[in-house]
Amino acid sequence: MKMISLMLTGLAIGILTSGTSFPDTPHDFVKIADVKSQKLPSSNETLYKVRIKYALISKQQGIVMLGFDVNRPKTFQMLSEVKVGHGEGEVELEAHVTAPDRNEFLAVVNLSEDPHPTHWKPLANDTFTITLTK
Repeated sequence: MKMISLMLTGLAIGILTSGTSFPDTPHDFVKIADVKSQKLPSSNETLYKVRIKYALISKQQGIVMLGFDVNRPKTFQMLSEVKVGHGEGEVELEAHVTAPDRNEFLAVVNLSEDPHPTHWKPLANDTFTITLTK
């Protein structure tokens, strides 16, 4: 497995490539494969590392974005992104998040065309519920 590191707004982003295959995926696809968290010392923030599988079939270039609905339920703020090419693969995105004052919140990933046209919507998306323990 190869790892290529990039920097985006001060957060490390890794692109993981492997023999990962999505059989019978004739369309664009994105899926949250794993979410890991680490409470940051001396801070009210948590570092979330999200591993994402994708298949970009309909376009030559795309962007995988990661966001959270910490300010208002189901209103997402996108915090991290990485560009991807046509085909299938895996990426890992990271974000520093201050947990909301509720029991759970959502992580969202989407796959979009790059560059975005004037009016656009994601080609594919997925959500993951993060439950907080008090």
